[in-house]
Amino acid sequence: MRQSMTTRVVQLPSRGQITLPTEFRRKLGLTEGSLLQISLVDDKIVIRPVPPTDVKLREYTEAEISQFLADDRIDEETVTTVKRLLAEGAL
Repeated sequence: MRQSMTTRVVQLPSRGQITLPTEFRRKLGLTEGSLLQISLVDDKIVIRPVPPTDVKLREYTEAEISQFLADDRIDEETVTTVKRLLAEGAL
């Protein structure tokens, strides 16, 4: 059985983010928020879609997050940043 292979070259910007070509996203049914598994296999980066699941991820309360940060002895500036990013949905 012959494998289908499509190749594109993308340029890596300073922050290390890449954009998946539209053709790839459409073919794989990827949309904003899709989960991807990224693996380093020898000298290759392998990116695979994570199948959707009905399993809900647990959401932590503000008190639990504060306790985790306190237990880890994270400095106040980092605590403030983490809480802001969580509130913005960036984490």
